[in-house]
Amino acid sequence: MNARLKSVLLLVGVLIVGLALGTFGTSALQHRRMAALQEARREGGLMQRLERVIEFENESQREEIEDIVLRAETNFRTIQRSCGDSLSVYREAFLADLKEVLTPDQHAQVETWLQRDRELRSHRRGRSADPRTRSRERP
Repeated sequence: MNARLKSVLLLVGVLIVGLALGTFGTSALQHRRMAALQEARREGGLMQRLERVIEFENESQREEIEDIVLRAETNFRTIQRSCGDSLSVYREAFLADLKEVLTPDQHAQVETWLQRDRELRSHRRGRSADPRTRSRERP
């Protein structure tokens, strides 16, 4: 093998290794970020995170902060539900538009796919062992 071929092979090898490391590194970071978001979304999750980050001066400060966090979580859930309601209106309009164009077989395939997706989301929502999150149902 001549030097030029070796250089090209080395360059291609480094590129492949870089792509693999970048992909796996990004995936690991995304997974860690999503786990942190899931924890914060759980009822009481934000307070648990704050307890890890700061040391409260006394119990009254802790209770005051807990009240603030509970109000914020309530507001967050209210906004989340209203966004979900708005999205469902757009989703239904999208499906109605699709139905006009799809064949009956294609429409059935889309409905099957959507049902599977709803079941997966429902399963994910209820998988926590924390009874506080299990009892929280979306209207």
